[in-house]
Amino acid sequence: MDSRNIGETRRGDEKIVGQRRVGKCENSREIASTQGSVSHCGSLTRHGLLKSVSQRPPLQQQANLKTSGADLEIGKDSFGGFSILAGRARRCSPRGLWCVSKDHSQSEGIVVADARRVLIAGAGPVGMVAAATLAKKGIPVTLLEAASDLSTESRASTFHPPTLDMLEDIGVAKDLIAQGLIAPTVQYRSTEGPIANFDFGQISDLTGHPYRLQCEQYKLTRIIARTYGSDPHFRIEFDAEILEAGQGEHGVSVTVRKPDGSIERREGLWLIGADGARSAVRKSIGITFDGFTWPERFLVVSTRFDFLKIFPDLASVSYVADPVQWYFLLRVPGMWRAMFPIAPDVPDEEAATRKYGANTLARHFAMAATAPIDHVTLYRVHQRVAATFRSGRVFLAGDAAHINNPLGGMGMNGGIHDVVNLCGRLTKVWRREADPSELDRYDRQRRLVTLEYVQKHTIENKRNLESRDPREQQSFRTEMARTAANPELARNYLMKISMLASLKRAAELG
Repeated sequence: MDSRNIGETRRGDEKIVGQRRVGKCENSREIASTQGSVSHCGSLTRHGLLKSVSQRPPLQQQANLKTSGADLEIGKDSFGGFSILAGRARRCSPRGLWCVSKDHSQSEGIVVADARRVLIAGAGPVGMVAAATLAKKGIPVTLLEAASDLSTESRASTFHPPTLDMLEDIGVAKDLIAQGLIAPTVQYRSTEGPIANFDFGQISDLTGHPYRLQCEQYKLTRIIARTYGSDPHFRIEFDAEILEAGQGEHGVSVTVRKPDGSIERREGLWLIGADGARSAVRKSIGITFDGFTWPERFLVVSTRFDFLKIFPDLASVSYVADPVQWYFLLRVPGMWRAMFPIAPDVPDEEAATRKYGANTLARHFAMAATAPIDHVTLYRVHQRVAATFRSGRVFLAGDAAHINNPLGGMGMNGGIHDVVNLCGRLTKVWRREADPSELDRYDRQRRLVTLEYVQKHTIENKRNLESRDPREQQSFRTEMARTAANPELARNYLMKISMLASLKRAAELG
């Protein structure tokens, strides 16, 4: 390739020229470029992408190139989208599908536009499931993640039966189950002993996974990354902190900040905000997040102490009602997680220490006084729901759309249910099998069941466990025992706590 201007640099088999030039690669295929673009001499893959280079040639040169007898379009993926990049080149994608950087001689940052690509903010479990669901349908997605890698935080660790069914649909349930712990029952206790036991086997005709799976959420994101990492429709861009989101009649855009402080822009067809409770997407489009914050915080102590030594009849998922300080015991592979409410007058700096966690365990369980503690986590608990889950081409899901206390394990599961619902509708519209009004059903279904089921149940669960009124305590215990003893009532209750009932309700809303 020869240039008609200055400012040329070489990187492997690509030549990057800062100004205007017309060139020819060694294979005699001519590729012209315009100001600020990048030209390549890389080989072609079967997907029409340049193999070993990042920037695609200019849009006016996207046709009439052939290799191995097949017509391939440079600058277009097999899904028909395109990319526009401005500035000089650098690596910005872990998969190396393109690399761009801000040209500091220009005032604007990089623009990456893809007319058919779905942008997803956040590479947590909800965002990753959304990406996998769409990629499996042949819809191109780009995940934008602020961190430099997938999170290693435990956080959510319960997967409900219908969630496992959904994960099976995208081919990741088997590996997740292999890394988790199957919990076939849920137990409610008081300090005196068991109140009620519920066996998920009673709803085995409604799900292919009649149990709760206890497994840290970070394992799911890694399984998805490994399963879909080579899929040409699946991309993750790390170190891409979303600052602002916007939309127009035909697409969406997000402004991202890179680690070096440069500002870049990404454009696509739709945007799914799965970027957590402090969602930049939600704030950018002006959707309110109404609700309240509980005065106490929750402390989670992870320990390898075996609580079966104290309670031989303990289930792997056990809620313990106590008017002084209720608690929750959850078994995961290799350890137990004990969760306690922490009074507002205890400073964060004190409550978040291993010493405080050890003392809390010792107050409740003398045998665990010297138990090794792997880690402690202190966090504030909210009950909030976004005013809407959809604004034009922008959608909210998971914690960006709703947050609740963790009693019942409905937060992450509800978020996964959100995106499976949404992505099914996006697929129909993307394929032109449905009118865009189909997307309105996402907000109508998922927001209402969040209010009716997730918020209501998690609030009730907390209040039942912490009640100090003797009459309320006795009423709760009597009702739970009666429900567990009656097969029909137990089945209905299991449908509610497994979230099958909320999915049924969503379908009824049309």
